[in-house]
Parts: sequence; structure tokens; C-alpha cells
Amino acid sequence: MAELDAEHDACAAALAELARTRSVDTLRALIKLYEAHFAHEEALCDAYVYQRTVDPGDASSFNADENARKSHYADHARLLDALREQAACGDAQVPAAFIDATLRGFEGHANRYDDAYAPRLAAALAAGAG
Repeated sequence: MAELDAEHDACAAALAELARTRSVDTLRALIKLYEAHFAHEEALCDAYVYQRTVDPGDASSFNADENARKSHYADHARLLDALREQAACGDAQVPAAFIDATLRGFEGHANRYDDAYAPRLAAALAAGAG
């Protein structure tokens, strides 16, 4: 969990830098941070939190972990898509309203998704599960 906490801190620092500079280069650096962090987080979650999957032979089966996984990872894609779209639009500076929405998006994601998996991941890592 310390690695993910450090990655979250790096993302927060990059977001603060983006708010300060409104630089497209800073936005591009944030995209790279998000890509690396989300890939790492997804790998850990797949190994320790979302390892159960719905049996494809039982269509009536409901698996809360599978649904949480899909929505969590879709939110990663949504956050990245917004950043990539803004980076590609050709603005000289990143609009302040976009930065505000990006800050709120990162915070909302952490509150909605990351806080939900964190206790299970920490327990699994502490137990050496996987």
C-alpha cells in the first residue's frame, strides 16, 4: 500500500503543479503518471481484490467484485480520456475550469473507488495472499 500511497501523492503533486502552471507539458506529465499509476493499481487489484470472476457458464450469477472492477477501471479510462482530449486540443494553456474538474475528478475517484478497495488490499498484502 505504501507504493500506491506514494503514487497517489505524486499524482496530487502533479495536479497541484498543473493548477499552478496551467502548462500543457505538465498535463502530459500527469497523463504519464496516471497511466503508470492506474496500470499498477489495476494489477494489484486484479491479484488481490478482484481475483474472483463471474462464472461465464452461469448468467444468473452476480459478482459484486466483477461489477466494482468494471466500474473502477472504466473510471480510470474516463479520467485518462479527459486528460488526453484536453492535451490534444491545441490550447496554449490548460483552462482553469478543466483543471478544477480534473482535481475534483481525482478526489472523487479516490473517495468512490480507492477507499472501497484499500482495506481489502492492505489486508491481503499483509497476509501475503495472492
